[in-house]
Amino acid sequence: MALIPKTNITTGNTILASDITNIINSLNETGSYTVIATGSFTGSFTGLANSSSYALSSSYGVSASYAVSASYARTASYVVTAQTASYYNGALPFNNISSLPSSLNGYGGYGGVSEVKSTVVGAGQTVSVSTLTNGAFYPINAGAGTVTYEVNIPGGGTTYGFEITFFAVDATQDIAFSPSASVTIVCSGSLSTPKLSGTGAAAVLKYISSNTWALIGSIKA
Repeated sequence: MALIPKTNITTGNTILASDITNIINSLNETGSYTVIATGSFTGSFTGLANSSSYALSSSYGVSASYAVSASYARTASYVVTAQTASYYNGALPFNNISSLPSSLNGYGGYGGVSEVKSTVVGAGQTVSVSTLTNGAFYPINAGAGTVTYEVNIPGGGTTYGFEITFFAVDATQDIAFSPSASVTIVCSGSLSTPKLSGTGAAAVLKYISSNTWALIGSIKA
């Protein structure tokens, strides 16, 4: 390795043409001298192929094995795509949320969204909680009559965590939660038959232990 000579460049000497051409030729790849660049660089560089032939040599700390070449290119083996869940620690990427399986709809998993059910219209009816959909959102219109939810054990042997969200679209009449025999509803105030507090009120009913539900939200006696 020979660096560009500078022995002639001293005070009192005449600068020769070769002192300049050595620099120019080395920079445009026609010279026989080595150029070592140090410090910080800004701007953009074009014209160099992304291959090992232009990699900085191992003498300067960066070897050809780390050049930007096909082996390290952004190919399917390294790119993060919607089909490669392993790069998300098992989670589905955001651009794939629309295709979540129904088993993740509303609860559990990654990015699940609540399923909005048809509005329940009150006419003095009673609805069994065991017939409702886990993780779903139920709008309720009690403008024409009361709606009572019989809070019983979730159907199908559902494990703890079964959860439903209730929302009062119209609470002119009561929207109540009545526990069936041997079932306990735990809520603020320890109410025996809690109700949504009014229009726009919401509450979450969650099965937390054997025969026990938690009711969390805007409720009244």
